[in-house]
Amino acid sequence: MHRLLFAAAVAALVVAPPAQAQSGGGSLPAQPQTHTADKAAVAFIVSDSVGDVQLANLALQKSQTASVRSLAQTMVADHTKSALQGIDLVKQAGATSAKLEPSDEILIAEQHLARYKGYEFDEEWLKHEIAAHQNDIDTVRDAMEISSNPAVTQFELSTLQTDEKHLGLANAAFDDVERTKGRSSK
Repeated sequence: MHRLLFAAAVAALVVAPPAQAQSGGGSLPAQPQTHTADKAAVAFIVSDSVGDVQLANLALQKSQTASVRSLAQTMVADHTKSALQGIDLVKQAGATSAKLEPSDEILIAEQHLARYKGYEFDEEWLKHEIAAHQNDIDTVRDAMEISSNPAVTQFELSTLQTDEKHLGLANAAFDDVERTKGRSSK
C-alpha cells in the first residue's frame, strides 16, 4: 500500500507541465524533477515514522511480552529521530510538505489493533509491523533508485537500515510470543 501511495505521489509530481520560457514564448526543455521525487520520499518517510511511533506507543500500553515492549521502545526512539531528521531535510530543501502526522492507513491500523488484548494483541501488532516494515523497505529501495540529492539518499539509506533492524527484531519478537504463548497454554 505504501509503495502504491509513494508511486502515485511521484507520478503526480513528475508529470507536471514544463516551465514556459520568459522570453521568446517557447518551451524550455523539461528538466528532470527528481528533486520533487526526493521531497515526496522524505515526506513519506516522515509520515511513516510518525505512524510507527504512534503504533509503538500503543504496543507500550497494551503488550504483555518483554520482546514486544523492547521493540516498541526501540521504534519510538528510532522513528522519532527519523521523523525529525526528515522534517529538517524538507525544510533545508525549501519545502513544507512533510508534516508530523500519521497517514490515514495508520489511524485505521491503530483502531483495528486497539481491539486486541494479551498475546492476541502482541501477535496482531507484530504481524502488522512485519508486513509494514517489509513494505517500507521495498518503498525506500524504490525511492533510492530515483533519488538525486545525496543528503536524501543518505537519509533513505539510514531509514532502510533502521527498518531492516526493526524487521529482524519484529520477527524475533514474533517467535518469542509464539513460544511464550505455547508454554502458557500447556
